[in-house]
Amino acid sequence: MSNYSYRFPPRREIHSSLEELKNLQEDRFYTISKIHWWLLKYDILYKYCKKNWNNGSCFDELPCSHTLKSNENAFVDFYEDLEEVTELHKKESYFKEQMEGLEMVRDDNPAFMQWLRQNEKLGTEYFIIFWTEWLEEDDIVNPGINIFPNVEVKILAKEFGNTIQFLEVFNELYWAPGLCKEN
Repeated sequence: MSNYSYRFPPRREIHSSLEELKNLQEDRFYTISKIHWWLLKYDILYKYCKKNWNNGSCFDELPCSHTLKSNENAFVDFYEDLEEVTELHKKESYFKEQMEGLEMVRDDNPAFMQWLRQNEKLGTEYFIIFWTEWLEEDDIVNPGINIFPNVEVKILAKEFGNTIQFLEVFNELYWAPGLCKEN
């Protein structure tokens, strides 16, 4: 796939890539490793679409309604949403380390407060959408990627086990009234 020269627009290639992604499902779910593999395989198509999504605009270099609704633009958005999922997953080992570290500082208030401060942005900003919108009650992570109606991206929560454990504990501790003297 390294030397693709696409005819514009690459509808057939986009459709084919989405069909291949759908075939990677196991019992309606994707694994992070299969999503990552798909992203690597279709990186060149993504770059092509990102570069050319606005070709044919009615307003020269400015987007118009039909380029904003193009398959190429939709593919760029879809690809980037999947990239976000894999990027968040990269924090799994960090969260495992943080949970181990918490056990060592739980009874030492200054060290405990430092642990909370160290993880505050992750727990209250960067992973808040994951925690409040992506995580469904029935052990499913649903990032809400609905760009292509025939492709539904859902992941078993066990793929994000350390992330979920960290967020559960962090939110319980961080938002508990009176738990921390400096809170």
